[in-house]
Amino acid sequence: MERLLLSLLETSAAVGVIVLALAALSPLLNKVLVARWKYWIRLLLAVRLLIPWNPDLPALPFFSRLPAIQVEL
Repeated sequence: MERLLLSLLETSAAVGVIVLALAALSPLLNKVLVARWKYWIRLLLAVRLLIPWNPDLPALPFFSRLPAIQVEL
């Protein structure tokens, strides 16, 4: 249950940031995008909020080969 709630929180936060960015850029987007594209973007964001599934992606192999950096203070 905890994992589901964390997934909901992560999804809501990510989509919230995107919605705020779209709201901030709306004057520019109104000149570039037609209403149909804005509708599809909003629909995709709504579907993303309804389906809070976050796939676990495997770690990329080249990140594990980086040397560890040690900082002495």
